Amino acid sequence: MAKAKFFFGRVVLLAVLVFSLGVQPLQAMRLPDAYSTNQYTHVDTLRTDWQIRQDIPESYRMVAENETFRLFVDFERLAFKVVDRRSGYVWHSNLDEVTRDDRLNKTWTAFAQSGISIDYLDQKATPKRASITNAKHTLEVSPVAQGVEALVTFTDPGITIGVNLILEEDGVRVEIPFDRIRQDRAEFKLGMLYVYPFFAATRRDEVPGYMFLPDGAGALIRFSAQTKAKNMFYGRVYGADLGMSTRMAFDPDLRRPFRVSVPVIGMVHGYHQNAYLAVLERGAGYAEIQAHPAGIITSFNFLHYAFIYN
Repeated sequence: MAKAKFFFGRVVLLAVLVFSLGVQPLQAMRLPDAYSTNQYTHVDTLRTDWQIRQDIPESYRMVAENETFRLFVDFERLAFKVVDRRSGYVWHSNLDEVTRDDRLNKTWTAFAQSGISIDYLDQKATPKRASITNAKHTLEVSPVAQGVEALVTFTDPGITIGVNLILEEDGVRVEIPFDRIRQDRAEFKLGMLYVYPFFAATRRDEVPGYMFLPDGAGALIRFSAQTKAKNMFYGRVYGADLGMSTRMAFDPDLRRPFRVSVPVIGMVHGYHQNAYLAVLERGAGYAEIQAHPAGIITSFNFLHYAFIYN
């Protein structure tokens, strides 16, 4: 209980800071000569002919606004959209539509279209995934000041998750309070919690940009049509927890990667155009960063936190 309470105790899981890298209309810019030195791995070519879906379906309702943003929420899927009033750019928390070319099966489609997904464990510790759009559930969503308060119960495992979405001056805050997580069936336990895993996801290289990872000094994964990566990136924030894994194998020939030492991830959509940071304010000790470049499992670039509960 202490470990779980540390993870979720008055927890503020995710603060999505949405901002514009220049709020002027999209236009080509010449990069300074300094960026052409070998200190940089690639010279960014600015593209202004790209397009990404910017409409807001009728299923979304505006629940909050301030001088900088408008927040829209789909009460059926707990999805949300943020409109940056400075540039007009729309950020999507989920996929609204999928195509055959997206390489998403039913489980991945539900994962991409649901605000909240969980992996739960049975008595043999076998994990099974449940998402809002593919699992039996009840969902209660109530408007509150500058946002909504929701309670989703996955019926089969009897697991309940409470979620708060609050619009603030510099972005959107997502909260999962400890006292609103329940496990009502003794034979099932909450294993992993996924909170908006497809926020800002992009298809292949339709959007020029990259994912930012706090790996050591920092790393960037560029969006491309054919990724050269062979694996996803999985990193425990602050390194492995030996209290959970019980041991760490020693191999003198293995050089271990840098620890993820800062709980911050983000994406850029269009060089010098639009970007966001997702700052983990509480629960980082039990968080994992997962980055999926397009072409490995799906056709999407997506980046998110996963929270280890059991």
